[in-house]
Amino acid sequence: MFELEDCVSYVATNASKDLIDGFDRKLKNHGITRVQWTALYYIGKYQQINQKQLSTLMRIKESSTTGLVDRMVKEGFIKKKLNHYNRREMLLFLTQKGEKLRSDSIHLGQEYSDFISQGIKLEDLSTFFMVLDKMKDNANMQE
Repeated sequence: MFELEDCVSYVATNASKDLIDGFDRKLKNHGITRVQWTALYYIGKYQQINQKQLSTLMRIKESSTTGLVDRMVKEGFIKKKLNHYNRREMLLFLTQKGEKLRSDSIHLGQEYSDFISQGIKLEDLSTFFMVLDKMKDNANMQE
């Protein structure tokens, strides 16, 4: 008989929520949201990126990205510039304030990853990532 508590997707969803909530708390103590932190990470990583690319990388709707970008521009973390190769496209860049916030907070991701994986052997983490990748592949194959 089916038991929800034994369902892989249910267990994974609940675990994901707990992990996200923990990271949110850690970032809140540093004055940044997880969504802002993620956007700063990707914009800084690629130096210039358009909103569609950011949406894809962050796995959020483009309409959500528009609101996020507008707020981050208003807060002075990022700026938009017209792409001179494609004048219909705006590119996103970090401002000096955004670069400082990114450099001051980027280590928090590694710290949190280290914290939640403490006491877990590297080989077990490797297996965990392989299993998750296979589950994601299986989920993406479903119609």
